[in-house]
Amino acid sequence: MIGASAALALLLVLSASDTTEADRLFAAQRYEEAAAAYRALLSDDPANPALGLRLGASLLNLGRPDEAVPVLEGAETGSPADPAVLQVLGQAYLAAGRFDEAAARFRRLLEDRPGDPGLLVRLGACQYQGGELEGAATSFRTALETQPDNPRALAGLGMSLNGLERPAEARPVLERAVARAPSDRMARLALAHTLAELGEFLRADELLRSLTAEAPGDWEAWSVLARLRFRQSYHEQALEALDRCLALRPGDADTRILRARSLVKLGRLPEAQEVFEGLAADPEVAADWEFLLGYAEYSFSAGDLVAALTRIDAALSRKPGSGLLHYWRARVLHYEGDAAGARAEAERAVSLSPGLREPRGLLVRIYQAQGLEAEAAEQIEWLRAREGEVARGVRR
Repeated sequence: MIGASAALALLLVLSASDTTEADRLFAAQRYEEAAAAYRALLSDDPANPALGLRLGASLLNLGRPDEAVPVLEGAETGSPADPAVLQVLGQAYLAAGRFDEAAARFRRLLEDRPGDPGLLVRLGACQYQGGELEGAATSFRTALETQPDNPRALAGLGMSLNGLERPAEARPVLERAVARAPSDRMARLALAHTLAELGEFLRADELLRSLTAEAPGDWEAWSVLARLRFRQSYHEQALEALDRCLALRPGDADTRILRARSLVKLGRLPEAQEVFEGLAADPEVAADWEFLLGYAEYSFSAGDLVAALTRIDAALSRKPGSGLLHYWRARVLHYEGDAAGARAEAERAVSLSPGLREPRGLLVRIYQAQGLEAEAAEQIEWLRAREGEVARGVRR
């Protein structure tokens, strides 16, 4: 999430008491030449941690963290308590995707510099990338206590809240992040995701279209746009965005799954079947809950209710708290004539995902068939209120 800092490494060089030609090359941001010069110096003095630090920083600024790490580990061996070595090594670990090792270095530095917002942001980045979302949110919040307008801390906190499925909390944080750093694509993309989760589709779509127009090669922006349009039931437009995704990453399984689901929604079942059968050959993909949901949707549309229910149950074993999956189980049971089972599953779906419209629509039909007019009226009132929001452009 947060890459290497050329400014940090530059400060390290300028703080040195002696300045070599290699240092001057680094200060001029001629990192390739600087790296070659530091390598030559290290060949004569291989245990020198200062030279290892500077070579590692050069490699890091060249976007080669995997090469930087062993050099910086050597510098840490020679100077284990040097905060500059620990900080640049932490950055290298972070850039290389070795999040636990990066976090360990930043925590050691925080022992001497508690509350340092830069270190807390880097620690939060490690926690976020490692899936420790609550810990990441805490680190970003602590950084904001010292620097309330730090755009990286704001973006990191908003993304962590998104990951924790708390979009209502994430929105004001990400609005502030974008206001402080309007060119930060990461913050804008996170805000678009939040708006989509809150049902503000029009603004989310606008943000995503601007991101893809600015950078047509941004796979992630196209991916979020495709999912937004799928959720809006604009399946032709979703296919267009998904095809852009596949042009950028031809083998991406998640994109292929969503493309197959879009084909099902458009009634293009033979094409969808071909995609699902190809994906099923990969055991890891075949165990993915969204793949199983999509294949269940295909089976339902093809009239194979037994296969549909089997696949929904398999998906629920992997994601039991999904309101969408419980809705689909309710839908299949209702189609089979099991009104009691369908009602229980649809009510469970509403409990798990109160903002999901589909299970409420199904409950209206079930309640009316069972003579439960008050319960049906309650769901109808909710649906009308939601449609009113859509008509006012709040959610669409």
